[in-house]
Amino acid sequence: MFLAIGDNNELNVLGLRALALSMPEVEKVEVFQRSSELLASKTTPDVILLDFSADNFGLESIQRIKERFPQSQIVAITPIQSSNTILSALKMGITAYVKKDCSIQEIKDSILQASKRKVFFCGEILRMMDLQNVSLTELDDIEFDCSPILLTDRESEILRFIAVGHTNTEIADMLFLSGHTVNTHRKNILNKIGANNTAGAVLYAVKEGLIEPEKFSFVRN
Repeated sequence: MFLAIGDNNELNVLGLRALALSMPEVEKVEVFQRSSELLASKTTPDVILLDFSADNFGLESIQRIKERFPQSQIVAITPIQSSNTILSALKMGITAYVKKDCSIQEIKDSILQASKRKVFFCGEILRMMDLQNVSLTELDDIEFDCSPILLTDRESEILRFIAVGHTNTEIADMLFLSGHTVNTHRKNILNKIGANNTAGAVLYAVKEGLIEPEKFSFVRN
């Protein structure tokens, strides 16, 4: 995979480039510090990791990049934006959207899913859109993947324990982990699935078939 990075923050670029090169699927990485440089590229990237909010880019650059490279899939990676900005970016051709403070795994997942032409949103973006009552189905020219939130095997295991009512301490004992580690996993899970509490986690676990509906409990926290 040829991955292009569109950003002009030196620290961000160093981190994203290192992340990309750690992925076996990525064979080539190029960095572009302004949209004009990217548009002048003679090679078509498979995926473009783009901070359109950075200087020398802008929201309007998405449309120009998409027109220049119609086969490229664009992953937006920005600080948090308004729901209207996110929708505008998606309508202009964004395939996936993650925040800059998302986990390394979520950013990797967004790149891989985009390379497969699947739409991907980090859990916090989905939660924000839901809270603001913004429907992603407004984008009727995009076929959405209904399961963009990817949990690791460990997170799925912990989510199952949470959903059936086990406390962090009990989960830590059963999995031979520290309470701090379990708590961190719990926060990451809730963030990914866009849930605010245990009840939301339970509903997600039931919906995804991680547990049977009759097995969950809201008694414990």
